[in-house]
Amino acid sequence: QPNAMGGREVGGLSNMLASHRDFTNPSHVEEMESLWGVKGLSTKAGLSATEMFDALESGKLKAVWIVCTNPLVSLPNLKKIENALNKAAFVVVQDISGNSDTVA
Repeated sequence: QPNAMGGREVGGLSNMLASHRDFTNPSHVEEMESLWGVKGLSTKAGLSATEMFDALESGKLKAVWIVCTNPLVSLPNLKKIENALNKAAFVVVQDISGNSDTVA
């Protein structure tokens, strides 16, 4: 499973920008836009992991890219997660091994 600190440092969490920068702080957004060479970064948080799987299950979200984690192990309610993944139109699993419950 990935570590939470790594997610915070690189901007991999839905509720903050990289290096613990805050979506709601305009100077943080400007700093990240300048660093990454982009304009128009979102100023609101995305879906949490559980909200993302709710959205997959309901059809609101059509695709998911899963990186170095196994939501079938790390999230509550295995059957719900399994059902959500089965309903998704497109699933990418990026991991160090092809032998994962998520791939199956």
